[in-house]
Amino acid sequence: MKLGLNHVPLKAFDIEGALYELGQLLDMIADCVYDVAQLCDRKKRLVRKPALDKARKKMSSYWIKHRHFTAEPIDQANMRREIEFVTRRHLVTATDKAANTPAFVCVNFIRELALKRLSSPDFILQHEELGLIMVAMHAENEHLTALPRVGASLPYLMAVFKAHKRSFRWITNTSNSAVSSMAKLCACLLAFLAPSVIDFCEEESNWMEDEYGVRPNLWWPTSSVGEFAASLPPNVTSVFSADITRCFELIPTDTSEHSLVAAVKFFVESAMKHRRDRSPRDSVKVTLAPRYDTLLSDIPIELLPGSAHHHVVTTSPNITDNCRHRAIMKLGLNHVPLKAFDIEGALYELGQLLDMIADCVYDVAQLCDRKKRLVRKPALDKARKKMSSYWIKHRHFTAEPIDQANMRREIEFVTRRHLVTATDKAANTPAFVCVNFIRELALKRLSSPDFILQHEELGLIMVAMHAENEHLTALPRVGASLPYLMAVFKAHKRSFRWITNTSNSAVSSMAKLCACLLAFLAPSVIDFCEEESNWMEDEYGVRPNLWWPTSSVGEFAASLPPNVTSVFSADITRCFELIPTDTSEHGLVAAVKFFVESAMKHRRDKSPRDSVKVTLSESVRMIPSWASRHLCLTDESMFFTEKEIVPVTEWCVSHSLVQLGGEVWRHLLGIPMGLACFPL
Repeated sequence: MKLGLNHVPLKAFDIEGALYELGQLLDMIADCVYDVAQLCDRKKRLVRKPALDKARKKMSSYWIKHRHFTAEPIDQANMRREIEFVTRRHLVTATDKAANTPAFVCVNFIRELALKRLSSPDFILQHEELGLIMVAMHAENEHLTALPRVGASLPYLMAVFKAHKRSFRWITNTSNSAVSSMAKLCACLLAFLAPSVIDFCEEESNWMEDEYGVRPNLWWPTSSVGEFAASLPPNVTSVFSADITRCFELIPTDTSEHSLVAAVKFFVESAMKHRRDRSPRDSVKVTLAPRYDTLLSDIPIELLPGSAHHHVVTTSPNITDNCRHRAIMKLGLNHVPLKAFDIEGALYELGQLLDMIADCVYDVAQLCDRKKRLVRKPALDKARKKMSSYWIKHRHFTAEPIDQANMRREIEFVTRRHLVTATDKAANTPAFVCVNFIRELALKRLSSPDFILQHEELGLIMVAMHAENEHLTALPRVGASLPYLMAVFKAHKRSFRWITNTSNSAVSSMAKLCACLLAFLAPSVIDFCEEESNWMEDEYGVRPNLWWPTSSVGEFAASLPPNVTSVFSADITRCFELIPTDTSEHGLVAAVKFFVESAMKHRRDKSPRDSVKVTLSESVRMIPSWASRHLCLTDESMFFTEKEIVPVTEWCVSHSLVQLGGEVWRHLLGIPMGLACFPL
């Protein structure tokens, strides 16, 4: 209790969330300091970095000091009993002029004091029932249809202890009550009109100064003690202050000329007079801003010109109000929560990574297995030590941060309203897109000439697809649905990349088989192109680059001749979707036929085993190998000759189907990104 009413229990200490809020506070302070506000963003970051580093160091030290706590102190059984004992007998209230200091007041005494106050001439008892009063209040505001109806109770009395005066300040708390909506509306309107009244008073003061040589202070309020002091004339040597008892309660609310209503009328008339002198727009429009009002984007209007609504399209973690959720999102889509940390599993994956790196380093690849193990042992030992230290530091976590009740509610709230997708060129950064907008955009895409609606029922289409592959008995039958559209947000282009996701769908087995066959034949085609290039170089003295693909930018740069001084790059819009899939000589099927024929020609010159055998492993992984012709199909393997490989690609191209809801569309033009043969 000595730490105050705003004390945060030890374990509920989110360093990243606290630093994020501290950063926001520093930004607000920087905007108020003229010298800092004039700096560029880079210098602003340098200015606030020492403060954040010092804060992080102190928070980390505090957190490490209390890391042995396995539960919140406030959740311990003896603590809960003591809190219940105290709160049943006392009202715990804030202290005036020291809001963080709790005051304890006997509940019987504060009830008696409240009844005494309500029995004074300032209050009158209402004889109507509470339900009838509430109904009458809502009926008076029925014409304000946009006004939110919140609160099922009336305001209540709240006491603040004034220790220096040995008395209480009584406050009528309207929060979340039946009058809170109208109270907020009143405050919104008066605050909106205040700048116009200030300008009106300034103009009147200027006119009176020019006319009479005296400048009155027509705008009476001061927002701070500093503003009041700055307004004092230089010849004032003494300032006296007085405390007004029951200041607000003595303001008359009748219809007299000095009442609150008359003052508000004069306030509104002054604002409107000033406004009418400058613009014909003299009405006030109040719009209810949703939670995501600041995150609305103009991208939807660019992509859907006829759209009448703004939508959320953002990568900002401010999509959530939960500071812990924001901290997790800043770590990216691939972030693993703290407790889900399997040291042995992580070390196994790290060992596999080291083996792959060792195969790429010539000096290490030449070593024997024993020396390879000796080389990678220090790296694994160091990784185990760091992981163990990390795990010990967080061992007191009894639940995943992501599994906490408030976190789950926030995640469900966000995901019900937004599609969470990866960002192009920054796949680990989540993008949040309004589901209504992305559905509308998807329907617009499916309504384009690139797609045609299928009138057959979904079930009949699925049955026909399976019937076409019945002869491939070893082909696994997975997926009870068709592929679906998937969007990736291209933030740098303010658009979306559409991908047809065939994973775990009715076409995924054939798509994997197509990818397996084409990838297996690629080395033979590379060797064939290499031999042809060598022959043409020997025959004509010119070496063409017959193998056209490059696997990386590095390979492309290494292939450039030494006399090239400039390289230009271009971005092709809708590259794959414009590849023809008909039977023309430049179509995809013709390219696959040439690809397969080149591979098989090279293979037949080297070996009589010119058929491809595809075996399914226990994990349903497809393993291709060369085999002899005229072998029978089994439940675990499939055989393909030169003429049987191309129909697999033709099947994938002809079944470029997309499901949205209960309807099915077929892709007409080109091949959609996501289809197995598109890397060709």
